[in-house]
Amino acid sequence: MAQYDHQTGTGGLYNMDARDGYVAARNRILGYMLNRRPSDPVVITGDVHSSWVANLKTNFRDEGSVTVGREFVGTSITSRLPTTAVDRVKATHPENPHVKFFDGRPGGYVRYSLNAERWRSDYGLARSTSKLESPYVT
Repeated sequence: MAQYDHQTGTGGLYNMDARDGYVAARNRILGYMLNRRPSDPVVITGDVHSSWVANLKTNFRDEGSVTVGREFVGTSITSRLPTTAVDRVKATHPENPHVKFFDGRPGGYVRYSLNAERWRSDYGLARSTSKLESPYVT
């Protein structure tokens, strides 16, 4: 759901096959979060073949803008991002300070636990997706 600029420097390069292709819909949801102020909203997403944690901002281009929620993205089971895509995300990470965590490895899970005081996300990532007995790293 979070915006991600895949270009260094001025301008922007966005993945139109992801949430960046639906800016008006995203802005309506983020505007609702800003105006209605739900208590600590969390968005859980997937289907980007990698793991992410991001702050959801009212203006992703302004680091000082209001954070209205958090997004946790779980990785795929076996599908992977091409190495060039992982390298591009790593290279452009400074352009996206709202992204707090990224790991391009496929294969894994996210376990969420919560209570009235705390939300916890544990990311388990496979060392390899080529073996059934692959141990997970957290």
